[in-house]
Amino acid sequence: MVHGRGSVNEADLTLVSEVALSSIPGHLRPIVRELRRNDEVDSSRCEMLCRVSRPTARQYLAALDLLGIGTRAKGRAERNEPDRLRLAQPFRQLGQT
Repeated sequence: MVHGRGSVNEADLTLVSEVALSSIPGHLRPIVRELRRNDEVDSSRCEMLCRVSRPTARQYLAALDLLGIGTRAKGRAERNEPDRLRLAQPFRQLGQT
């Protein structure tokens, strides 16, 4: 609208996406970037992306679940399965803008 347009284009979405991503706490940004690419991330991948321990990675995924960014499925501890976070449906259409 600032530029006299009545619609939003890809460049606008890219700009808004980058501004939104930069406003996310720094420790969660790598996870959100991964979710934008793959729609899902597990605690093992989160450990590598964020360079943190497994318990911390699980806490990060839990925080993103609480914020509504994704839906977490807890892995079975007795099988040493990782937790998984799937990007919430409302955000899936945004993709890799």
